Formats: sequence, C-alpha cells, structure tokens
Amino acid sequence: MNLIKQKRYLNYRTIEFREEDIMYLRGNLIGSKQVIISYEEIQYEKLIREFKIDRFYMWVCILSGVTMIKSIAWLIENSHGIATGLLPLSFIFFVVFLITTLLSRKHVLCIPTYSSGMIELYDNNPSEADIKEFLNALKERIHGFLKRKYTTIDKDLPVEPQLEMLLWLKQRNILSGDEFASLKQQLIGNQSGVRGFNRD
Repeated sequence: MNLIKQKRYLNYRTIEFREEDIMYLRGNLIGSKQVIISYEEIQYEKLIREFKIDRFYMWVCILSGVTMIKSIAWLIENSHGIATGLLPLSFIFFVVFLITTLLSRKHVLCIPTYSSGMIELYDNNPSEADIKEFLNALKERIHGFLKRKYTTIDKDLPVEPQLEMLLWLKQRNILSGDEFASLKQQLIGNQSGVRGFNRD
C-alpha cells in the first residue's frame, strides 16, 4: 500500500507514503492543507480513536432551540409581537442545524506526531480492512526508516549517543532484544569501522 484516500460528504483525507516521510492532505470545498511529516515524527503506537461532533453546529442548534422555546412561551402570553416572526425563523435554524450536527458526527482515528499535531483519519473508511492494512504499512515503513537511519554503528562517533539511540529503538519495539544486544556488542566491541543493518 502506497496511498490511502478517504471521502466523507465534502471532506477528504489522503496519505501518501514516500521514501522518508508521508504527505498528509486534508481538505473540503473551502480549502485544503498539505503537510509533509517524517516517519521519525509519527507516534503510531499511540493511536487515539474518538467520536466527534462539530461544536459550532451543536451550539447554534442549542441556541436556536432555546430561542424557539422562548418564542412559543411569548406567543402563549401574547399572540402578536416579535415572537410571531421569531418562531418560524428559530424553528428553521433549529431544524437545519440539528440535521447539520447529526451529519457532522464522525468516528476518527488520530495518530499523534511529535511536532506536527495529529494525523486525523476517518475510522473504518473506506473499510476496517483498509485501515488495518494502512496501519500495518505505516508501522513497517517507520520501522524500516528508523532502522536504516539509526542502526549504523560508527566507531568514529561517541558511543553514548549511539547507545541511547539503540535503546530508544528497543523501547519502541523497533529492535528486538537480540538485535539490540548484537548492535550493542558491535558498538562497544574492539572492532573498528562502520557496522549495523546497512553494512554492505
């Protein structure tokens, strides 16, 4: 999988896998936003699933409902005046924004990043199988990228930062215990030169 596309009403989301990053595009009829996010930035192991409603539509719906109820109360007390014009208007607003609020409900899958906010996708869109395939592909690409970038052992560089990076990879379950032990031995051993998963 190199690409996932999602559509929901007039909104869309696209994520394209690239060599060292993803291109995340989201938008609607009004505008769009494109962000390039390095695999290193993505915290795929901290997925967040949420149910969201657009709060603006919800509050307009509530306010128009309250106005409609007050208009009915005014009409009961006094059969003419401003309430006669306000009641149909508030009723129309209430119905329109009630429907809009219900249509804005969505299940979202959020993937945190270290500095680019959340990658927000529609959960199970286009299907649950597609989302699972996307998450597996994302995990594989992140693991591959981080292994290529940080598991090359260079004896000319200080040992401590390299060891810290290997430990970080192990804590993220990118390196197995055996891989970590092997690379640690290469790092602190007496051999010279460059070693690791990238050696030819």
